[in-house]
Amino acid sequence: MFTKLSKTVAISVIMCCTLSFAQADTEANNNEIPNPSTISQVQTTDQQATLTPVQTSCEYKEKNQIRHRKTIQSMNFSLPIESERWKIKPQRFDWKSIGYQFSWTRYGTEENGYSSVFGLGIGFLTGNLEDNIDMKGLDFNIKVGLGMAPISNNLIIAFHFICGLDLKVVEGDISVQTDARHTYKFTHGSAYIDAFFGGDLIIGYHIFESLGIISGVDITTNAYGIGAYYTDLEQKSKVYKMSYLFTGVNITPHIGLFFLF
Repeated sequence: MFTKLSKTVAISVIMCCTLSFAQADTEANNNEIPNPSTISQVQTTDQQATLTPVQTSCEYKEKNQIRHRKTIQSMNFSLPIESERWKIKPQRFDWKSIGYQFSWTRYGTEENGYSSVFGLGIGFLTGNLEDNIDMKGLDFNIKVGLGMAPISNNLIIAFHFICGLDLKVVEGDISVQTDARHTYKFTHGSAYIDAFFGGDLIIGYHIFESLGIISGVDITTNAYGIGAYYTDLEQKSKVYKMSYLFTGVNITPHIGLFFLF
């Protein structure tokens, strides 16, 4: 009886130990199997890592593309050299002048290559009429234009068709001696509006991200001008109508600083 009981206890102990070892092996195998959520996180991380070089490549391409959309404001110093032929009554008189001008100009460039320009200027000019009457005065002008900007990144190259208006007021004196004791002083002057058209070429370069230097030249002709020409001799004044049509050439080199907005 005791022997049978001992065998039964021994068999029970062996079975319990076997079950315990089997359970331990099952838990160990379960720990070796990767968690599905962990696999998903690893795959997601790998996918994001592969997208990072693509984004960097796109940013590099955008930074180095040939044309960008820009709006720049420039402050320029200009040196206009102008010539006209005034018609006063039946006579014609040649007027040549050189000026010193400060202007504000807005340039806009687009990614498709189009460009625009708008400018305002004020300056001082001096010249002579028929090479014997010196006159000087003020010049106010406005210009607009459309054109192309084949390059508009750090380097800006653009050309435009431009047109505009000039308002000029000039005056000068001339002395005429009739004999040894009599000298007459004549005052000559003119106020007129001039419509012009032509083209320009500009080249600019970024020194910093939002600051750069710009230069160029405007070449125009005078389409139409109209105004008044007057003379004043010892309290006696005479006023004449002055006009001209498609005459003269104007060359205006300019240089300045621009700011990017």
